[in-house]
Amino acid sequence: MGNDDKSGACRSLDFLQGSGGWCPGDDPYIFGSYGDCEIRVASSMEDRRRAWELVYRIYAEKGYADHDPEGLWYGIHDALPETTTFIVEREGELVSAMSVVFDSPLGLPADPLYGPALDRMRKQGRRLCEIVSLVSVERRQSLGANILRHLFKLAYITARYLENATDFVITVNPHHVQYYEKSLLFEELAGERIYEKVCGAPAVLLRLDLATAEEVYRAQFGHLSGERNLHRFFVNRIDALKRWLQNRRRWLDEEDFEKYFIRSRPLLQEVDARDRDYITQQYLS
Repeated sequence: MGNDDKSGACRSLDFLQGSGGWCPGDDPYIFGSYGDCEIRVASSMEDRRRAWELVYRIYAEKGYADHDPEGLWYGIHDALPETTTFIVEREGELVSAMSVVFDSPLGLPADPLYGPALDRMRKQGRRLCEIVSLVSVERRQSLGANILRHLFKLAYITARYLENATDFVITVNPHHVQYYEKSLLFEELAGERIYEKVCGAPAVLLRLDLATAEEVYRAQFGHLSGERNLHRFFVNRIDALKRWLQNRRRWLDEEDFEKYFIRSRPLLQEVDARDRDYITQQYLS
């Protein structure tokens, strides 16, 4: 009871101050001005399905997805053990999802479109990871931006501190480039292409150097106060969040892997033999 009271008091203080922060003792990850938002690592198959369903629904509404009888958006990279999916609920309703895919022998989802640009970075010894399937149905702009900040913070800690990644990459619609460049300090890595995976919508490849991100954020935002100081936001409570993330990331079990990547969709058979062997070693050995 004492620990619960302490966590509740900390949350209340955060909400009164408008920081929407998270206390190291909290379980789950609660944020938002009224404590009405929660982020979870989609470690169960149920949460993974909910994320895939949300992404498909939003992509279908935007014309980015062809008809799928299961109503799910996922691919072979979702089978990789390191791939990490986050979901956000507001008052119990799923409002946002995002996945982070780490480079492997399969490459990244963006490779078919931007392979040469990504290969140049790999030759420099960079360890890449890609942010994919980022969607939100939150209509309030301020809350939507806050959700995105919290998702990126968890993705950053996962990538930088748990997987030793050096760079985020992300493909975004050209209309969103300015937001990522101004608000999150991404830079353009490769120019506009037609992305067949999302029904021919245009895309631009952006990159954030994770090795220098904290200093860049300090220089850009360190003098600001409150929520505008993204440097303080991103470095706050990193050690506690590393433990929180380590305790919640889970592989797919063998049964779910076979169901979704072999029986429901023959995704394992669609990759080349080398990639098939790599995935098989992870799950079926």
